[in-house]
Amino acid sequence: MCVDDVHSGIALLESLVGGDIMSERINLLQGLRYPTPEEFRKLGVALADSWEQIRFEEIGDRHEEDFFDMFRNIELGNLYREFNGRVFNTEVAYKLVVFFYNRGIPDEPWFQSPGKDGRSTDYFPRFTEDVHFVNHFWFYHYADSFYSQFQGIVDFLYHVIKVKYDFDVKKNIGLQRVISFKLEEVEPELEKVLQDYRKKNSL
Repeated sequence: MCVDDVHSGIALLESLVGGDIMSERINLLQGLRYPTPEEFRKLGVALADSWEQIRFEEIGDRHEEDFFDMFRNIELGNLYREFNGRVFNTEVAYKLVVFFYNRGIPDEPWFQSPGKDGRSTDYFPRFTEDVHFVNHFWFYHYADSFYSQFQGIVDFLYHVIKVKYDFDVKKNIGLQRVISFKLEEVEPELEKVLQDYRKKNSL
């Protein structure tokens, strides 16, 4: 790697974060704002029913005669609450992705060659205001958060299934496939939904 390659990489990173890396002047807070409560509520209207369908109904107080059933219901109740909390965090990340996208990210074309003033390449040539860089950075930040948290929901769901149906499965590579095989015997419709998801996402 030559010096020119290093400077080209720095130029790209500066474009991505909207700052001057060489002089350590990176300000991702300039022009940053988050949605108001009313804006936040409106961001979720279109998918409100979908998010609600993902959540578990929490288990109320039950008086089980069998000690093991009582213990399992307590554990399931805790898992349901944790799962619903994860869904809430994922919903927040999704809304913030939409919010920063709607604020404006003129990233097409994302580069221009040759660039201006003798530069070989200009990245994000239509980013003419600081807020464009800010929106771009935080959009991708929350997009990454959304994807990671959504996948975390799927992984955690398999753990809930394992506990709910008392599957004797050890944590190992291929855990989801083993659980799916067992689930097909007791809840084939649920397994069909999960199977469709795995096919769409190549799991």
